[in-house]
Amino acid sequence: MLKTIFRMTFGIIFAAVWFCEAISITVEWEPAQTTVNGDPLEEIHYYKLFYGTTSGRYTDYITVTNGTSVRLTDLEYNKTLYFCVRTCSGPVESDYSEELFWTAPVMPDSDFDGLSDDWETFYFGSLHRAGSSTDSDGNGVIDLEEFIAGTDPMNPSDRPILRISPDGAVYFFAEKAGGSGYENRTRKYRLLHSSSLAEGNWTPVPDMDDIQAENQLVTCGVPMDRAPGYYRTEIYLD
Repeated sequence: MLKTIFRMTFGIIFAAVWFCEAISITVEWEPAQTTVNGDPLEEIHYYKLFYGTTSGRYTDYITVTNGTSVRLTDLEYNKTLYFCVRTCSGPVESDYSEELFWTAPVMPDSDFDGLSDDWETFYFGSLHRAGSSTDSDGNGVIDLEEFIAGTDPMNPSDRPILRISPDGAVYFFAEKAGGSGYENRTRKYRLLHSSSLAEGNWTPVPDMDDIQAENQLVTCGVPMDRAPGYYRTEIYLD
């Protein structure tokens, strides 16, 4: 069955003021030639552009009557959208086109220091007070690590903490990514173990890798047969 050839061109449009940036894309396509049953489409009246955040599941659609393209505006950062289109001749429609997807960029980082502009502005009021190696609160955790961990770079007592309970279990709080600078981002954790700080050979603890943070307490019991050693967490953003 001949399906609509679906072609997309994307243009990222930014407003003049950095904190009011908006994302837009232009989606273009070519008309289908046959109906969903394989019969010729005699006259094209309009198109339906379907889209959603999950492949094969389209929660929205736009009816387009004046051409083979449409512009979508005010899209969210770091979100993936899936698209397909149907060509319509009155009540008769073509089959779905092939599906294509597009992922919006992450929050802007105008000075390329690893800190999103919104996060820097929220805590520091400008893009010039913090950078990839600064430690604004002097607690030994640099501002880039505070951004990744979701801690307050102006509060020396707020830092990632790994604890050990009286029964020997290792635990930590997995802070969900949210707030200024984290739109549609996911914070993840992994727990590492090393038998020697001098050697610095850290290995992932089984079943404690790629833990998605949902504001939950993560606990890892230490098996009796595991060699004594040291633990640390790694925190990263997707």
